[in-house]
Amino acid sequence: MSIHAQPVEITTSDTMEYDEQARTLLIKGDVDIRQSPFRILSDEVSIRQDQADILADGHVRILYDTTAENSRFVFPELRSGAELFSDSFQPDASSERELLRANRVRFLPESRVILPEGPAEIQFGIARLIGENLTIDLGNNRIKAPRYRMGFENLFISGHDVEMKGEAIEAGKTRFFFGEPEAFSFQGSAESMAKQEDDVVTLRKVWLKVGKVPVFYLPYLSYNIRHTVYNIEAGAGYSGDLGYLLELRPYYSPWTSTRFFTDVNTYSRRGTLIGPGLSIDINDRLGHFVRTRIESGVIRDSGELGVDSLNRPIDENRGFLNASHIHRYPDGMAFMAQVQAWSDSEIVRDFDTGTFRKYQQPENFASLRFPLGDWVFNAVTRFRIEDFEYATERIPELSIDLLPTPLPWAGLYHELNLSASRLRDNNPDRTHPAEYDRFKGNYRIARPSAITPWLDWTPLLTAQILSAENRSDQPDEPTSWERQTLEAGFDFTLHAFADWQINNRIWDVDSIRHVVKPTLQYRNILIGNNEDEWNPGIETPLTSTGVPFRDFFSMRALEGIREHQLIRVGVSNSVFTRSHITKNLRTMLDLDLYHDTIIPGDSHAPTSHLLSSITRLRPASWLSFDLETRWDSKNLDLQDLYARSSLINGDFWRLDIGAFFLDGLHEQYQASLDTKLTEGTRVLVSVSYNARTSQFYEQMIGFQFAVANHWDILLSVSQRDGATRNNDLRWDIKIVNGRF
Repeated sequence: MSIHAQPVEITTSDTMEYDEQARTLLIKGDVDIRQSPFRILSDEVSIRQDQADILADGHVRILYDTTAENSRFVFPELRSGAELFSDSFQPDASSERELLRANRVRFLPESRVILPEGPAEIQFGIARLIGENLTIDLGNNRIKAPRYRMGFENLFISGHDVEMKGEAIEAGKTRFFFGEPEAFSFQGSAESMAKQEDDVVTLRKVWLKVGKVPVFYLPYLSYNIRHTVYNIEAGAGYSGDLGYLLELRPYYSPWTSTRFFTDVNTYSRRGTLIGPGLSIDINDRLGHFVRTRIESGVIRDSGELGVDSLNRPIDENRGFLNASHIHRYPDGMAFMAQVQAWSDSEIVRDFDTGTFRKYQQPENFASLRFPLGDWVFNAVTRFRIEDFEYATERIPELSIDLLPTPLPWAGLYHELNLSASRLRDNNPDRTHPAEYDRFKGNYRIARPSAITPWLDWTPLLTAQILSAENRSDQPDEPTSWERQTLEAGFDFTLHAFADWQINNRIWDVDSIRHVVKPTLQYRNILIGNNEDEWNPGIETPLTSTGVPFRDFFSMRALEGIREHQLIRVGVSNSVFTRSHITKNLRTMLDLDLYHDTIIPGDSHAPTSHLLSSITRLRPASWLSFDLETRWDSKNLDLQDLYARSSLINGDFWRLDIGAFFLDGLHEQYQASLDTKLTEGTRVLVSVSYNARTSQFYEQMIGFQFAVANHWDILLSVSQRDGATRNNDLRWDIKIVNGRF
């Protein structure tokens, strides 16, 4: 039997019989028939002899062969083989896509019309349509339904009189939900709905609702069905400093990579802060990485203003702008910039505690990195906007670096660093501002070699030229300064490893490899002229709990360096395993120990000892521990310490504990707990303790719970006790994530 020259192929069935009176072929029991480009699966199929009608009854599935020569396009997503929306819709072959599910379907071959009787389900691309009494016109590529429900990735629509042609959709009165319909879902109603050949649904005469309560009217609303377009964060509460507060941050995302937002925060004791912002995130397949952040705020502050860091009265008109941008190119070029413009030194402390935790004062800079083969060109500027900023300005700094490159003889490698900069320091603690032009040049020759397969030996020689021109016009300081320095030394490194066949599913361990690298380093720093002639001291070494820099190519604060010899003995340990789950290598332990002996050029000065250690422990995905310490090994006095550990029990709870100790100036401890009480409900607790003042300086307890899968509500109480402007009792009710 054939229909319009297309044969009907009966692949499987239990029984077949022919009804002569009805002139109909009856096929029953697990029926699988094909009439290209369609395949029909059902419990029963009847085919009239005049070929005007095919009736499928019971668990009907119609599949569409997108590669058939006679295939006519039903939907673009079917032709292109796009991913299906529901996991339950799986094609039986790579070229077949499921078109329809229903309990009873009538197919009219002559007119190429499919008529499901009762409810039917259609899958196309990222959407699914459920309707009653559908009309599927394959000849005109059109679908009609008097009543329907339709689900996209993040939008659920129901209504009347829908018509679909290709990717275009038009419908009358529509009810929509941002996600699956629930009692308190953010939803709305519209007089009409339309979607053209893109990812945007257009709704007209829209009422937005919470539950069934109308809250806002819009004449027009566009919504991207592939990503969340609208988001909201909101909060209400009380602060001892700000008074009763209402904070609102709506988001608008016209594209997946871009989000616009505006802060509208009202404080009973201070006024209203308005702050537009922007975020952009791009990470494409070509290797471009772009991240842009802009946050701002302006307020006419009616509260107790006090004074700034320079003891000056703060003006009532206050504001801030924080902007940053990163762009990394596929060829290695990178541009970074940050601008933080604050009306006064206390604005972010008062109104943006998140920024204040990261920046106690503004940081403004821009940098460009341009690699070219073995060479790298850098341009950096660091600048001040306001006079209360404590920063060493670079206006600008230009540098050229030659990466370690082999020379054509004797197995030698060389590298070069040249930089020129103008440095300016207006630290208020200085009697006079300092400003000078500086030129720095480092050139190194090294010969790495392997004495044995397990022992490396690298002698090296580094020459440095450092010169400066004084621009501060201070009569007691020289106009210029120059110094030549020579660094000679060597590195010994041993390599050894051992393997153990240890397997443990709980710890996700599949065999273990231990790699150990003992090292011996020696450096002799010789200064060719009077090192005490002039040292402006603008750049000072950074305080860090890590292993201190002892290398010209790593050190930035070079003006104050002294003649000395360094002997460093260290050992690096790494333990690796292979994950049972991902089959990838995983580092379980990094343990590095270094002991420095520094012999000053002045023979009468005492020899100093320093022991540093870095430990990173990751025995399992649910446990981590980091520890960095520095000790005066001569007296066994702890100088610096940083420690943090995390214990994670899946999605049920997480415990973080940290400690920080620095040169006897700071000794602080922190702990936080995030635990799951029920599905959608969490408790958050954090405590911070200052051992120097015997004071709990920050505490918080909060409860977070989800409502209708659209609202994440946080109830919290926090207490801060500390320096000026940091004492505050605050309680909040926040919508931390409202998705629609």
